[in-house]
Amino acid sequence: TRKTGKLESDLDAWQNCNKEMFVRVLTGSQAKPKMSMKFLVDTGNLGRSLISERLAQVLGLQLHPTSLTIKAAQGSKVQIKGETNSIKFYIEQCPTTFNWRFLVIKDLCAPGVFGTDFLNLNNVGVQLTSFGQNHLTFMGKPDLTVPLVTPRASNLPHPLADTRFKGAGIFRQQPNKAAGQL
Repeated sequence: TRKTGKLESDLDAWQNCNKEMFVRVLTGSQAKPKMSMKFLVDTGNLGRSLISERLAQVLGLQLHPTSLTIKAAQGSKVQIKGETNSIKFYIEQCPTTFNWRFLVIKDLCAPGVFGTDFLNLNNVGVQLTSFGQNHLTFMGKPDLTVPLVTPRASNLPHPLADTRFKGAGIFRQQPNKAAGQL
């Protein structure tokens, strides 16, 4: 049997639960290539939104010290590596350009986690249904719904769903060991 660390066991748990609680995110600029990944929408995270240390490294983000401390749901202390500058990104099928500062966490279970700080400030609602098709809504935009996807869903949406993702690279939380790269 393979011994797994906390990161791997958290990822395995999310992948096996098959719940639609992730949203596809696109980031990049003229200086940095476009990259697509899935962020967990965590309504139980009553604090700050987070990104993984690995994603921060891949994006080449400068980190700033922070005196903030946070705890995991189980009560264990979480290692904060720093805070990012504002990161520009898009959410699948949402026309808004977002800019947000994230706390960078060592061994985060996903590339990113949207907490209630982001959801509240951007008036984002999370609609959970008993038949699947969970989605995000945005106050002031009654016709806009953004699909939530499972952890096993593709990092890229269908090509016709959001053309901004065309040509984007894919970020995977765990390195692709066969290729030795992302």
